[in-house]
Amino acid sequence: MTIRAKVIFAFAAVLCCATGLGLFAVQRLDTVNDASAVVSNTHLVRTRLLGQLSYQTMRYRQLEATAALAPDAAARAREATTMEQVRARAEQVRREYEVLVGDGGERRQADEAALLWQNCLGMHDRFETLLEGADVAAVAARYRGEMLTEFNKFQTELSALVTLNDNEAK
Repeated sequence: MTIRAKVIFAFAAVLCCATGLGLFAVQRLDTVNDASAVVSNTHLVRTRLLGQLSYQTMRYRQLEATAALAPDAAARAREATTMEQVRARAEQVRREYEVLVGDGGERRQADEAALLWQNCLGMHDRFETLLEGADVAAVAARYRGEMLTEFNKFQTELSALVTLNDNEAK
């Protein structure tokens, strides 16, 4: 073999290796890109919505206390108006999340969280009836008792959903 042929062969071999490595890198980057798209378009969106749902429901719970402390019926009515707005926002966020819920364990947990939230809302309706009366001790006992227990169960389920999505994203 001549030196010219050896040089051409060496450059051709280097070119083939560089092309192969480039194609391999493009394929691997495509895989990474697909995985990051799933994380950003699914898990991060779900986690953001769960955070918003947690905020809205916590805000609702705070407004229940504010209504209980209201000095008169007019102040309670104002708090009730704000509570309805917060409740509607929480429901909107929950519906947005429902569209994105995955199958299996996440679906089961999301259904359980929705049921727990509905239980909280049902307790709120009974709580409002107590607010109309003047029995402050009964109002406080209900708010700090079974309503707190049920709300904490709901928040625990939301936290579990956030953890699930965080783990899936990782």
